Amino acid sequence: LFGLALPFLVVLLTTPSASKPPFLVESFPSPPIWVWVGLGFLAIVVRFYHLTTLTVWPHYDEATTGYYGMSLSQKWDPRMFYEDSQSPPAYLWGLGLFFKCFGVSLGTLWFFPALLSALTLPFTYVAARQFFSKSFSFLLTFGMAFGFWPLFMGRFSLMAILVLLWECVVLFLLGKCVNARGLPQQGKWTWILGGATGLGFYTGLHWIAFAPLILLTLVVLWVPKSLKNLGRFLVSCGLFLLPLIWVAIEGNSGLSFKHLWAFHQPIPPSEQARISLSYISSLFWGLDPKAYTFQPVFGGEMNPIMSSIFFVGLLVIGGNLKNPLNRWLEFALLFSLLPGLLTKEC
Repeated sequence: LFGLALPFLVVLLTTPSASKPPFLVESFPSPPIWVWVGLGFLAIVVRFYHLTTLTVWPHYDEATTGYYGMSLSQKWDPRMFYEDSQSPPAYLWGLGLFFKCFGVSLGTLWFFPALLSALTLPFTYVAARQFFSKSFSFLLTFGMAFGFWPLFMGRFSLMAILVLLWECVVLFLLGKCVNARGLPQQGKWTWILGGATGLGFYTGLHWIAFAPLILLTLVVLWVPKSLKNLGRFLVSCGLFLLPLIWVAIEGNSGLSFKHLWAFHQPIPPSEQARISLSYISSLFWGLDPKAYTFQPVFGGEMNPIMSSIFFVGLLVIGGNLKNPLNRWLEFALLFSLLPGLLTKEC
């Protein structure tokens, strides 16, 4: 921690503010179409190559997901929450429909998340283009296409890969709203953004950390300048979220959150610090192998090169916090870590 904190402190105190963030600068010419086609082909190949050979058999959570998907393919049961963790339904509904169309097998169980992983790539680029330059958006899409953790997530039949796809969709819509400021079409994009944000709660429990970030962003941008648009967002989001809330209240849902919440039956501070730190260490240098998690055999979700790029990026935006987009990125990063930091289990 000292080795990370000291360089950051030095940079924050000594680095002059750049006039323009690097991710807004066109650092190299746009790649020709054959580069896009070739990289797109490779990105798809690596997602589907040896699809059923990563693990001999589905993990426990995947087996449960497959069971519910198989049941839905045989008899539709449109309930809102599944499993002991009270998971929302979107991934299971999609898997059930996929099983209905293509049959139940290990191949289709793992083909479905790989397909969602592939669909994430175009939305990564169009979402990035709402905020960043063409060259930086290309690099970001390249990282999503060939980075370890996006590929790794796409190999497990779990809801997390659907959450990642839907996050890119919502960030694209957020960019459309922000960039349409003062234009007639902003109202239309605001309605769509609200609906997509509300639908996100059906994708996974993780959405409870992402949706408030979108709302806070709009509050900062639109209060008191555009309360009408903020109202449109809240109404649209609420209409899609209302059925889920109604069923959750009727069924006394939320037990999973209560169980994981760090301040429900708190544990010793030293143990809580260890658990909270594990959610950061799992990204960069790995967890204790004894912990039952979906993780690499060794190391973290990012390899040393990607981890280095990540920390260099933090240094760059940390040295120019006068830029509003830099501040938003820093805040979004800290906010997105809260679910792990406030959890009492690895």
